[in-house]
Amino acid sequence: LENIVLYFELWILRLGGYLPNWNKCDECHRELDNKEDTSLQTNFHLLCKNCQKTRNYWLITPSHRQIFTSAQKLSPTKFVEFALQKTENVREVSNALKKIISQILGKEIKTEKFLLAAST
Repeated sequence: LENIVLYFELWILRLGGYLPNWNKCDECHRELDNKEDTSLQTNFHLLCKNCQKTRNYWLITPSHRQIFTSAQKLSPTKFVEFALQKTENVREVSNALKKIISQILGKEIKTEKFLLAAST
């Protein structure tokens, strides 16, 4: 269920025009390497290690970016299959997407209650 929630969150943001580009560094505009760790800015775009100015940041790993990209390219069924063994990374990407949605709405969203009710 968490995989579908992430898929839905991502597509809501993409169709609404709010989905950030996680393929390039927001500062130097360099294409990010598939093995490169990045940091998430307060505007939800990524910075490469060279452009990162502080040590206090939210780490976005290549695995996170792979989930982010796959959710945009795969059908819901294929994405669920792809993400089955990536539960922790799915949860972390979903948390970042929830923060974006919360910022847009101007209030915090809570899906945990929904997920708990749906799983029982």
